[in-house]
Amino acid sequence: MSEVPYCDGPGICTGCSRCTPDESYEHRGKVHELKCWPPFWRDVYDSTKTFEIRKNDRNYEAGDILVLNEWVRNLIGGHYTGATLRVHVVALWRGIPGVDVDYVVMQIRRCGP
Repeated sequence: MSEVPYCDGPGICTGCSRCTPDESYEHRGKVHELKCWPPFWRDVYDSTKTFEIRKNDRNYEAGDILVLNEWVRNLIGGHYTGATLRVHVVALWRGIPGVDVDYVVMQIRRCGP
């Protein structure tokens, strides 16, 4: 995991095509590389899925960036497809009734167009 600048301005993040090089960015979080199954990856891509529920084994926080790498499972394990999405964690909730205490619910927003 590496740290990344964050932008709430005209663009979404430093790697976003809407951000310009002369904008200033405030450090807000870390980058988490994650596997994501194809149906969920497509829903995030289409912006019909705007949340992630994950085990909080990485100390997720609002302001973090999730890099969702599409992962296809098969009989011998699985493989990455090469499809990748970057999303911002906009908000995060812990201790929600009905959700295991080790898990968090994160509101996400796609980076870029």
